[in-house]
Formats: sequence, C-alpha cells, structure tokens
Amino acid sequence: MDIPVREPMPQWGERMDFDVAVVGAGYGGLIVAAILSRAGRRVLVIDEPPQPGGSCSSAWADDMYTPFGYATSRDTSDLFFFMSRNHRFGALAAERAQADISLEGPFNPVMRVHVRDTGDVTALGGSFSEYATKVLGIPEHLLGEFRVAWRDLVSIDSDSALEVPLSSWMTEHLPTAELRDGFVNLANIFSSLPPEQISAGRFAQSLATPIEIYYPNDPTAPGMSGITEPYVRVVRACGGQFAMGQKVVEINFDGRRVTGLTMQDGVSRIRTVHASSVVFAQLPDGLERIVDRTWLGDAFVSGARQLRGYDCDIAMEINVLARMPTRRHDGQIDDYPSWNRILKDTKRLYGGGWWFPSLTSRAMAPNKELLEIGYMSPRLRPYSDVAEARSAVATVWETLREFYVDLDDVVETSGFFIHRAPNNDEWRFAIAPRLPIVVPGVTGLFHVSAAADVRGVVHDIDANAAMLVADQILGSDTH
Repeated sequence: MDIPVREPMPQWGERMDFDVAVVGAGYGGLIVAAILSRAGRRVLVIDEPPQPGGSCSSAWADDMYTPFGYATSRDTSDLFFFMSRNHRFGALAAERAQADISLEGPFNPVMRVHVRDTGDVTALGGSFSEYATKVLGIPEHLLGEFRVAWRDLVSIDSDSALEVPLSSWMTEHLPTAELRDGFVNLANIFSSLPPEQISAGRFAQSLATPIEIYYPNDPTAPGMSGITEPYVRVVRACGGQFAMGQKVVEINFDGRRVTGLTMQDGVSRIRTVHASSVVFAQLPDGLERIVDRTWLGDAFVSGARQLRGYDCDIAMEINVLARMPTRRHDGQIDDYPSWNRILKDTKRLYGGGWWFPSLTSRAMAPNKELLEIGYMSPRLRPYSDVAEARSAVATVWETLREFYVDLDDVVETSGFFIHRAPNNDEWRFAIAPRLPIVVPGVTGLFHVSAAADVRGVVHDIDANAAMLVADQILGSDTH
C-alpha cells in the first residue's frame, strides 16, 4: 500500500485538528497510530515520557541501554517480545502497518528454570517427563496421571471457568497432593499469584496457547525499542505527529460524543486538541481521571479497579560485566540469551530471575556485557522500602553465585532501581474481568491495552486490540 498523498499536517502549536488522538505511545498505541496514519488519517500520539516507545523501549544510560525505559507509560512491558503460536497478532499488526520489525527467534528453549531446593536446572520446552519430574516435582509413577490431568485442564470450557479458582479445579480433579503440588509449581513459573487467585479458565487458555519468545534486533533501535521504533517511523513517514511530555487532563465531549482532549505539559501549559476519535492506549483505570465515571458505568470502573489490585513493583539491578561469566557445572562461558526463572523453597515459589540483554542485542552495550536481575514484589503489593527490594534481589544473587564460578570477578558496575506499579500484567491469570475496546457510555472513545477483552497473550493482546480498534475507526468515519 502506498503512503497516501495529502496536505501537510499543521505544525505543532498551530491549529490542533486531528482525526484521531492516541493517548499512550507504547506498543498498542503505536500500532493503532501507524495503521491509521498509513490509511490517511491525521493522527496525534500523546504521552508523558520524553520519547515514544513507552515501557516497551530501552533508554540510554551513560554507556549502555537499559530495558523498561519509561514505566510511566503504563502499558505492556517485558524483557522480550511474546507472540501466540496460534494467532501471531504481533506479526499481523506489523504487516498491516508495514512496519519493518526485525525479530530473532523463537527461542528454544524459551526459559531456563532453576529449582533451588533440588539444584536442578531444566529447560522449559524440553522433554515433558524431565520437565514434569525435575521442575514440577511429579514422581515418575504419577507421570501418566499428570499428563491426563494436564489434558483435562486444557480441554475445559475456559470461558465458563473464568471465575473458577485454579485451587477449586485442582481439588475437584486431582486426587493426590503430589498432583496438586505439580500444578501449583507450574503456576509459580508463570505467575506469583497463589492458585486461589488464579482463574482456571485463563490458566487453561494459556496452556492451550503456546507462547513464542523473540527478541528485536533492530540495527538502529537497541533492545525493546526495536519493537516500537518501527511503528514510530511509520507514523512519522505518513505525517503523524507526536506530543511527548504531555499529560492528558480531560477528554472533551459534545453530549457524549468525543470532540477531542485537553493536555498539559510540565510547566502547566494547556492545549486543546480537536479529534473525532480518542484511543486510550494505557491501562483502563486511567480513564476514571479524565472521563465522568458515571458515563463509563459501574462494570467498567469496577473491572478497571479490580485489575489494579494485581499491580506490583519490580526491583531491578543492571550489572555491567567485563565479559560473560562461566557456568559452574560444565566450565563453559554462558551463552543462553533468554530468561532464567528461579523457583525457591520446598514449595517452589516464584523467586525472581535474570538474563543477559547484550546476548539479544549487541547495541545494548557495544563494548561490554549486561546482566539484568529482576524480582516482582511479593503478594502483589509495593515494596515497603528500598531495603526490602534490595533484599529480594539479594536472594537471586545466591542462585547466581551457585550457578556461575566467577560472576563477582567480572562485574564492573551495578545500578539498582525500582519500577513502581503499575508496570506488570500479573493479572493475566487472575480472576478479574478484562475491559472492552469500545468504551461504554460515550461515542468515539476506544481502549487499547493488555487488559483488553480480546484474544491473545501478553504483547499479542495489545496488537489484536489495536488492530480491532483501528478497524472500528476506519469503518465508522467518512474519509
């Protein structure tokens, strides 16, 4: 498809008329903006951080790039790019927007799991029997029953079991404590939620929807920016504009029809944007602050608030290494590019993990290696203070020192920080509603985020929601 030919967009500061205003310059918002810009719509993308990309980006820090560039964008974020093997919405979105995204992968294996209690290190995605026995703790004589139980869970009517706790399903269908413990351990790999808070239906959907993990390898946009920067290029090439460093303070209406929005910069200057459609590409609870909540309705407001109940902080430590460390068990230099997940204690609870960003994108640290350690806050609450967060990261170092011979010797500098909630989608398995992409109660207002009630997993949810919203706008306007 050729880029449409039309009159140049008005310069920033002149008359502020657009067809669509997109609030949120993260992954989902940029997909909507790119597709609509490619179709000839006048698009303005607005966000608070100083550059597009949101939390799916990497920010320059001294002599390296670090992931999770701007958690304030409040959208989907992670260390890698996830797509459903069944749906591949991320690939479809790039095709529709004609965004040139360079991906390496899929990873095989997708994850390396370290079981502290036994010392076993097992690849996720390898032999089922090895994975079940070493990672999930299933005795060999119960492997047959465990396979049957796995198939039973995957085959349930997941839509009717969205509000059924995984713990209830296990009690009803698993006759032994060993089998139940196996499913708890399985849940711990992907979520820090207890089984009482995990939806059996959503967990079953996840098991039936294999995830493929990639990493972006864009030559000019290191790390996670390789996912979002190609869409930024499309928006700009098609005449779209960006208003960064801007906070949306109100969405404006004529009756209950969207007419635009009001935004405010860092020194409180106010600007009004006229647009017949507004796409809110952030977590949906933010709409309460800029739209009359009585218009949104009790179901939407309540659902958005429930999702926020699953927020948590992430403690992160970035280490610059002189070289890659040596694995203790085989004496080889580590070359594994994906995530290392730790299961701790006898119950194999979530225990954080680590990875090496420089193995996935050389431009992340041109002359060094990077080690990133992460730990989500326990029990889905903020860390009480920095000391608690540092203590959590310290437990990961215990595993690192057991797994590597010389890690302390190769660390040159370290930086510690906390990404405050919300920046995580722990609610993806939770017993909590997802929100519609067409915001109820008003005309011309749409919602795109990982909390959207559409098919997909992680980034694929944003991509699918973005494409569906773009179709809604293109199908309803008169251009």
